[in-house]
Amino acid sequence: MPRHKTRPFQVWLGWNQTGATFQASSARMVDISRGGAQLLIVDPPNPRSKVWICLGKPDPSDCVEAIVLDVRIARRNVWTVRVAFREPCPHPFFEAAVCVVPPYDPRIASLLENGGEEG
Repeated sequence: MPRHKTRPFQVWLGWNQTGATFQASSARMVDISRGGAQLLIVDPPNPRSKVWICLGKPDPSDCVEAIVLDVRIARRNVWTVRVAFREPCPHPFFEAAVCVVPPYDPRIASLLENGGEEG
């Protein structure tokens, strides 16, 4: 599957640490395909970890489940993490990553539909 460069933006990468502690860290997505993505992160998960990549910073919204394929040092204190999505990447997630379209947020959609009034 062809890889597409993403616009520079932050995502959340989350995974379960040893002992059932959930870890969530900010990461930068480098590229994406329908089958996986490459990210840069300071504190990476272990290879073969199940992870969730979530759009929406600071509040995570759309998330995609993946498995870590590879973790390599990119430069001092920064790691490259390659992941494979468990299912083909949903189109809205893919479009948001490549085109920097904000992920769908029902709260914002409701405000727009109601002329700025919560409802």
